[in-house]
Amino acid sequence: MRVVVVAPLLVVLWIAAVARLEHQLNDAVAALPDAMQAQMYRRTYDELATVCSTQPGLDGHCADEAALLLRFPQCDGGCKALARRFFPVGTR
Repeated sequence: MRVVVVAPLLVVLWIAAVARLEHQLNDAVAALPDAMQAQMYRRTYDELATVCSTQPGLDGHCADEAALLLRFPQCDGGCKALARRFFPVGTR
């Protein structure tokens, strides 16, 4: 009976921890000084558009960079489309 109660509680705690981490990452990007935020956005965008688009074998790194890019307020529709290219797509 304890497992039935404890397992769902652990899942809820895990989800809460992940949500908090996501919020903290967004806050960290928002807290960057404007010039630094713009520079970091541009560097990350350029890396995805050039290095990640032409070099195979960087899937994990490029997915991380894409996730970071989406956190910037400067990331518009074109930016989001670029970032989405580096996330795995489910297959059936």
